[in-house]
Amino acid sequence: MSSGRPFLTTARLELWQPAVGDEQGLYALTADAAMRQHLAFAEPSLADSGARLLRSAGSWALYGYGPLLLRRPSDARIIGNCGVFHSWRGFGKGMDNVPEAGWIVARDCWGVGYAGEAMRAILAWW
Repeated sequence: MSSGRPFLTTARLELWQPAVGDEQGLYALTADAAMRQHLAFAEPSLADSGARLLRSAGSWALYGYGPLLLRRPSDARIIGNCGVFHSWRGFGKGMDNVPEAGWIVARDCWGVGYAGEAMRAILAWW
C-alpha cells in the first residue's frame, strides 16, 4: 500500500494510490449532494467511504491498476478520485469484469480541467 506519496504528477496535481487514512478525505469528496447527482449513489457514510477505499485498493492489489486520488501540491485535501479500475457493477456481459475509466472531482474544482488533466496522465501511464 502506498503512503500517499505521488504515483503520478501533472502540472497542477499529485495523484496517489489510495492509502490507509484516506477514507475521511473520500467522505468529504462525496458528501456534497450536487456533486453526487451524476454518480447515482445516496449520501455516503464514513463506512461507505471506507468500502470505496477498500474497492480501490483491491483493484490495485488484484489487477495492478485502479483509481488514484488527487490533490494540489500545496494542499493535502483530496479533490478527486480518477482512474481506470476493475469493474463488477452488474451491468451484464461485456460491462462486468472489465477495466472502466471514471472520475469524481470536488464541486468547487469543476470547470478548471482537473479531471481531463488527471485522466490524460493516467491513460498515458495505462
